[in-house]
Amino acid sequence: MLAHAGPKDLVLAAWPGQWSQDVFVVDDFKAACEEIG
Repeated sequence: MLAHAGPKDLVLAAWPGQWSQDVFVVDDFKAACEEIG
């Protein structure tokens, strides 16, 4: 999904916690792809 995302796409990543869930905007697709592998 990250490899095909374009500048007009909104990519969100969610991190579930015990009492809440954090949501992050992925704005650097190249760096995200490198971190995931």
